[in-house]
Amino acid sequence: MGFKSSLCNEYTTTPDGKTNVLFLLVLSAFLFSTEALSGSRDPLRVVSIAPNITDIIVDLGVADALIGVTSHAQVDEVAHVARVGDLYALDVESLFALKPTLILAVREGMTPYRRALLAKHFPGKLHEISILSIADI
Repeated sequence: MGFKSSLCNEYTTTPDGKTNVLFLLVLSAFLFSTEALSGSRDPLRVVSIAPNITDIIVDLGVADALIGVTSHAQVDEVAHVARVGDLYALDVESLFALKPTLILAVREGMTPYRRALLAKHFPGKLHEISILSIADI
């Protein structure tokens, strides 16, 4: 399995260079089960506000669920996807217009203000992922 970016490799490769299949399975299951658990037949509408999460979603083959990404997303598969700024200058109006069912962020990059803002306007839709090292997986 080849990954398209070093950001993705950082989180999906073990120290000995092997693909961390467990992490990929967990994230994949999360993406697919979120739609099932919501009880909705509507398609999953994901906004990723972290480029590494975007890369992983693309590599898992579910890029079609992405409706918004940061301005730092560089993979070709999301070239047509709406940009919502970045974690430090998030365009909340764009988020409202996209009507996401799931917003994925990296916990360590979230400020208390941004977390509260997103939680208030998108209740139950913000999911923060905290992965600083392979040990966190």
